[in-house]
Amino acid sequence: MPDLNDSHALSEEMPDIGTFTARMNGLIPNTHYYVRAYAKNSAGKIGYGNDKDFTTLQSVSAPTVITLEVTSPTQTTATGNGNVTDDGGSPITERGVCWGTNHNPDLNGSYNSCTTNGTGTYQVSMTGLTPGTTYYVRAYARNEAGLSYAENEVSFSTGAQQYTITVSASTGGSAHVGSPTGPTTGTYTSGQQCTVYAVANSNYTFTNWTEVESGNVASTEANYS
Repeated sequence: MPDLNDSHALSEEMPDIGTFTARMNGLIPNTHYYVRAYAKNSAGKIGYGNDKDFTTLQSVSAPTVITLEVTSPTQTTATGNGNVTDDGGSPITERGVCWGTNHNPDLNGSYNSCTTNGTGTYQVSMTGLTPGTTYYVRAYARNEAGLSYAENEVSFSTGAQQYTITVSASTGGSAHVGSPTGPTTGTYTSGQQCTVYAVANSNYTFTNWTEVESGNVASTEANYS
């Protein structure tokens, strides 16, 4: 049973009799306490009330989250991964990843949130990425105490843009991609060289390569890179 040798607080109200209140400060979160009211009269006599007990609420802080390595990158998409290791004493209301081409991405840029909340690992999709680009990714989580970003970030690169080249020939010859006897279509990565070949039939002469979309002459060489 607590007494004046323990922590105590005075009431700001001083009625002779009746109810009063006193504020107890400096309590520890998530701790069980016992409390008794007391009163002292002008004769210095002290009287104590009956015991009551209560438990302070658990302290709430922003969550702790870690950024995990990105998985399944393609030219324009990837999967971001995070792990909420501590909810801060309050349910997680949002978790996801932010990404961008600069360090320390945040919610002012591109981000996506997970469809489930709670602690543990999670995944979100990242779409609309630019081929052949390096991105930085950071996980985040939110609870009633606030928003937290992971202290670490990870980086990854999307695959280079790929292009499909298709050729065709008018009467009197054939067109090929990659070799004089190759197919009429081929897929190449940005920056990779491709040679197309025009093979004229007997009694025919090659004239030029013409771009289909613009109608412009691309080359007058039968073997054009």
